[in-house]
Amino acid sequence: MKNKENSQEGVFVRHESCEACGSRDNKAVYDNGDKMTYYCFGCEDTGIYNDDKPVVEKTPKEFKNIMESVDEIKDYPVRGFRERKITKDIAELYGVKVGYSEEDGKTIKYHYYPITNKGKVVGYERRDLDAKRFLAIGSVKNKNEFFGQSKFAPGSCKRIVVTEGALDAMSIQQVWKDKKQEWAVVSVINGAQGAHKQVVSNLDYLNSFEEVVFLFDHDEAGRDGAKACARLVRTGKAKIGALGRYGKDASDYLVAGKTYELEKAIWNAEMYSPAVL
Repeated sequence: MKNKENSQEGVFVRHESCEACGSRDNKAVYDNGDKMTYYCFGCEDTGIYNDDKPVVEKTPKEFKNIMESVDEIKDYPVRGFRERKITKDIAELYGVKVGYSEEDGKTIKYHYYPITNKGKVVGYERRDLDAKRFLAIGSVKNKNEFFGQSKFAPGSCKRIVVTEGALDAMSIQQVWKDKKQEWAVVSVINGAQGAHKQVVSNLDYLNSFEEVVFLFDHDEAGRDGAKACARLVRTGKAKIGALGRYGKDASDYLVAGKTYELEKAIWNAEMYSPAVL
């Protein structure tokens, strides 16, 4: 559901003060189903909602206070994700950590995707595998680097692929790793709707590559987000890939065993042109 007043995805939950600009109630919080997001009408700051306030009785469970700190998560273990066909070496490459269930101490309950700024981890996006929801720990804002950006130096290869989700970036890298290749693959950290703001913050980095392929989810938000991002990149560099036949995103393609078709979507990505797309 899209809020007509500010085009923010999700269902409005409440207004509260904005830490970025100091306004008393310009910050609006939204429930997007898989994650909570916010948007400030004053300074236009936006991102994944991170609640560090005490829990109150009527607060939805997704707003519960997170006791983990960024420094604590850095010491968490790294494991592969068998159900998504991601091996441990790919998780290690991207620095993704896991958290286990308190009930049996064996079942992986959380994924922690690192967020960096100038190469330093400043936050994590926590994915709850049971509830299929995301929550922010530390700084998870569009001013930060793309997920995976710190692993690939500017201009380190000809092509960079930008996905809509961290697991999608890892899935593409898994395909190439299995072929003993490694290319730059990163992901926006706040979804398709706010992706263009993160592209603005990291535009010099993207422009350092000869080719920038946006491979977002196969839905309206993904298509619109890819176009909004592509128009910002230097003319002649941006391409948009298309998925959908074998799944919504790159992770679906990997799980379905459609690795050739996933690579094909990247190689056959169309050059962005406002007159065409």
